[in-house]
Amino acid sequence: HGQFQRLGGGNNLRNSQERTGTFMMVLSPSQETTPCDSNAMGSGVFSYKNGMLCAHISYTGLENGDVENRSHIHGPSEIGETYAETILAFFDQKMTDGLPGGNKSRCYDLSEVDDAKGYDEGTVEDWLFDGLLNVNIHTKLCDKGELRGQIILISGDD
Repeated sequence: HGQFQRLGGGNNLRNSQERTGTFMMVLSPSQETTPCDSNAMGSGVFSYKNGMLCAHISYTGLENGDVENRSHIHGPSEIGETYAETILAFFDQKMTDGLPGGNKSRCYDLSEVDDAKGYDEGTVEDWLFDGLLNVNIHTKLCDKGELRGQIILISGDD
């Protein structure tokens, strides 16, 4: 698909107050655009309702007992494509409230994310429902990412 184009050109935003969804993600080194020699794996379940995205992520087996130095939700990008930017952070060494380690649970108000990033209202929500967000776990061994997983809608409104 190459270039990302926002559906509706920003004029036909979907109403986040009515939209709900359940999403899944499988974390693996094979999804990285720069492959990492690792046997690590993980998964995630996400729920979206009333503008809130809640993420529950678990992973194990980082190579050589490494620990993450950053973990994010990136986008917009399709499976196997390079992402444009960091959308949300679970953990960064500069964060005071970050969530390091193999288990993470956190909720985000996507309207606040749109505002903070300077996006049109509903942008991150649209990327989520269009399958254009992914999670990336970065380590010292694989700075560009040891694990990556695309967030995919499995049930809900589209």
